[in-house]
Amino acid sequence: MTHVLVKRKDVIGDKEILDELANANMIKDEFKRLKARAVISLLESGKRTNELTSLEIDDISEDTRFLYVRFTLSKKRKTKAHQEKAIQLLQRTKTYNINSDMAQIIREYLSYLLQKYPGVKHLFPRLHYVFGNLVSVDLNQHMNRLEIWRTVKALNPLDWPHAHRERRACKIVEQHQKIYGKATMETIFSVRKALDLKEAATAYRYIERYEVQKVEEEDLVIS
Repeated sequence: MTHVLVKRKDVIGDKEILDELANANMIKDEFKRLKARAVISLLESGKRTNELTSLEIDDISEDTRFLYVRFTLSKKRKTKAHQEKAIQLLQRTKTYNINSDMAQIIREYLSYLLQKYPGVKHLFPRLHYVFGNLVSVDLNQHMNRLEIWRTVKALNPLDWPHAHRERRACKIVEQHQKIYGKATMETIFSVRKALDLKEAATAYRYIERYEVQKVEEEDLVIS
């Protein structure tokens, strides 16, 4: 089971996200500014850090109504024959309304990236800085998880990538309690699907943490 770690008592609020985007707008380096805004927008989907770093240009597409971001998930599983761990690659697509602020932020960053570095493969290529100044861009490598972490921390010391997964789960729990009056089995399914959780029990732990109205145990039976 995935261990859910909470490093702050409250969940990141909407105002904090707006403040982070505003702080990103203060960054003088255009590449760093647009990248920081795109990182926050993509983390809002609730995806993991390594799923962001592995994004490629071809994973982004759009039509007249929606922007599509295709994330690749790496899941470890044991093979039946030798009980060895194998990597199974799964793909999940996040859909943004084309007119939403988050979609526009991602599109702006992508447009700049393609114009500045034609032929770039990764959505977040590896950047090399010397004394805070961008000196080179490695088009054959993508950013690592630490770089994403540093990007978020620079915008808000009380934020970190995993906190956005907490925020996504909390939003779902709140929405379901407004609709149904309490969390239900549908809430477990929704949290599990949104965060791509292997274990339903992990989704249940999120619900326990963020439900406002406590529910009876029999309402949330996990098989």
